[in-house]
Amino acid sequence: MEPIFIAILSLIMLMVYFLIIKPLVPLLLLKLQLGDKAILMFQPIFGFLGVLTKSIKTNNDLMHTINHALRKNPKAKVILSNHLTKPFIMLAGSEYIKDSFLDHHDYEKMNPFMIPSFLRKGLVMSEGESWKRQRKFLGTAFTFEKLKSRLPMMNKVIEQISEKDDKSHLNDFMARITGEVVIRSFFGELVEGFQLEGKDAQVALIQLT
Repeated sequence: MEPIFIAILSLIMLMVYFLIIKPLVPLLLLKLQLGDKAILMFQPIFGFLGVLTKSIKTNNDLMHTINHALRKNPKAKVILSNHLTKPFIMLAGSEYIKDSFLDHHDYEKMNPFMIPSFLRKGLVMSEGESWKRQRKFLGTAFTFEKLKSRLPMMNKVIEQISEKDDKSHLNDFMARITGEVVIRSFFGELVEGFQLEGKDAQVALIQLT
């Protein structure tokens, strides 16, 4: 019995180390370093996904828990959490977000929703050369002033696609909206209804990227 007990105890200790101690210690050190600028939301195993899931269940709002914590602590610039055995940091301060985009090689971006689609391939989740290529391609077309002038067009696109789409496939629904806004931004309404390989152009183009 003793070898079995030792084996079980060793397994438990390994699990505690990898699932709790390993991700929690660096988060606690960051919390001590940043003080009020950091909010700790650690959950063993589930981590940041657990925070989001609980927020949906209790408040019917994915971001309610995070937004509530940020309102309670206006000084906060980062949310400290975990993803399985890895520390996870959500940037809330504009200066930190700016640094993460300027020095993107120093930051490993993560898609917390694990959607293997356009979210992972988009500007926010892309890395390295892919990010640089997309940023260069979209930079001049999506300045603040140009985005402001396109708000009526964006609202129109959302209304039109929301009316036609049955929303049974969330990825395709979001891709249609995103793609239509990008296409109309470059080519106007001339390409409305255009298809590639039997699919709406917006979805086909995003799947090709």
